[in-house]
Formats: sequence, structure tokens, C-alpha cells
Amino acid sequence: MRTIQAKELTNDNFRTYGEFYDIMHPVGNHLGDFYPDHVLAANGGTMPMAFSSYVVKRTEVFRVPKGTLVKINAGVWHQESFVAGNEEDVHVLIVLPQRTYKRDCVLVPYEEADWVRIETDCKK
Repeated sequence: MRTIQAKELTNDNFRTYGEFYDIMHPVGNHLGDFYPDHVLAANGGTMPMAFSSYVVKRTEVFRVPKGTLVKINAGVWHQESFVAGNEEDVHVLIVLPQRTYKRDCVLVPYEEADWVRIETDCKK
């Protein structure tokens, strides 16, 4: 089984997959306590899809800090969030364009030979 080290989330290493913003510590232009949206998503559209075992070799894992809004680009294969360290609960809000589950959600499990072990530096 291959081992993957979870990476810290940075603009440089996540740019290919999407963008993120720390909503617990907002920065930038604001009116008092109001901050405009910093992460925007397209509403709808279509994306051609292709399937390849190549994605298995490109698997990356990112550690997403508490209070971080993550937008994943269209066409990026991804898995749901996993708990790291000794945390017992994780609260996740997933927002999708209308009818995404009907037209664009496909679960493609890895073959057992391609499973990976994820290592983190999380301590609690």
C-alpha cells in the first residue's frame, strides 16, 4: 500500500484544484464586519468527462484547517472529508450547483491494489 503525506493547504499547491479562504479570519476590503464573498463559483455549465487510471497516480491529500471554505474546480476528482488526528466530529457544509447529483456525481472507487494510507502531522 502506498503512503501519502497530507500537505498543508497553500495557494501554490492547491491552485490546480481550486481555491480556499479562511472565513474565521477574513482579510481584504470590508464595511465594518461585512466582508464580500472572496470565493465565487460558476452556476451551472457542462464539463466533458473522461475516466482514466492515471488519476490514481496523481492522488494528493490536503489538510484543511477548521473554518476554511474550499471551492473545488469543475472536473477535479475528489473524495469527501476525513477526520485527522484525534478529532471525533467534523462539520462540513457542501454547496453544489442545482441538479449536480443528477448529472455529475459518479463514485469511482480505487481498486484495492491502489488504496493509499494517509499520514498527517496532526496531534491533539
